[in-house]
Amino acid sequence: GAVWRWLEYDRPALQIGPGGQILVMSHSQSDLLREVTAGLLVYRGMLVRLTYSFLHNRSNSSGYGFRGHRFEVMVVRHLFSGVDGQVYVNLQTRNYEDLPVSIPGTASEADEYEQSIIILKMSREVTSRWGASLQYGFFRNGARQAGAFYRKHVYTLSIDTSL
Repeated sequence: GAVWRWLEYDRPALQIGPGGQILVMSHSQSDLLREVTAGLLVYRGMLVRLTYSFLHNRSNSSGYGFRGHRFEVMVVRHLFSGVDGQVYVNLQTRNYEDLPVSIPGTASEADEYEQSIIILKMSREVTSRWGASLQYGFFRNGARQAGAFYRKHVYTLSIDTSL
């Protein structure tokens, strides 16, 4: 598949001026994100979905244009006694095309961004109207500036109903 998205932001666009200074422009930042995706769906005792996407973002603001790759894997399988299991993995990396050498007040910038999401989930339908699930999620967001990343572990217990 292919997707084109025009994104308008409520923040001023940035440009690199003489001497590498960052200038704040009078117009807002806008990006054109193009994404091309190929995927495979297989069922052999379990459902497996594999997806690869190539992303290209063109921006009118310095430091926001990038090329990236995203890999997604989802596996769903019945485990035991009405309990189903899911594994979801999303890995993404971006290379920024026009980063300034440094931003005032910081050290130098790296030109990459990485993101990882891993989710493990077990769920069971208790009755025709009630269900329960237990989920663990690991989220890692890499960042272009030192110290602006995070790693989170999220544990979730859900009770679901349909009325």
